Amino acid sequence: DTPLADLASEPFSEYDGEVAHTTDNPIIGDGSLKITVNSYGRVSAWLPYGYGSGPYARSVTLSAKLRVDSSTLSGRELTACTIAYFFDSQDPESICDSFPVDDDVVNVYLTLDTEDRQLQYIFPQFSLDDTGTIEAAVDSVHFYVVQPEE
Repeated sequence: DTPLADLASEPFSEYDGEVAHTTDNPIIGDGSLKITVNSYGRVSAWLPYGYGSGPYARSVTLSAKLRVDSSTLSGRELTACTIAYFFDSQDPESICDSFPVDDDVVNVYLTLDTEDRQLQYIFPQFSLDDTGTIEAAVDSVHFYVVQPEE
């Protein structure tokens, strides 16, 4: 949220979109993360654990404040996801929700039940699962890992 901090999020490739710090109409404080997502593009922040050192997790939750500012084509929605990869599998699990263009800020809260499995890496992802380009502002992005009771 500050222009001097590492943005952490990035597009999967140069064709997926862009991320930048913006002071134009921030959600909170002096600035927000501005994401531009192109056709079928993805923007995320990878949170890896060292080999075999990830925690066992009951759930993983993405929490964020989101405002979808514009789309080049009407009816397009930005998809937000919580995605987890596990130490014992190459198949990820995810939970997602989609958000239309709207002047209002929404609270994104996506909890994925990880069934007490060991995490390899987790990441929040924002994507456009259609053609066009969509722009949004994101703030207060947090990931919560709830570990099983011992």
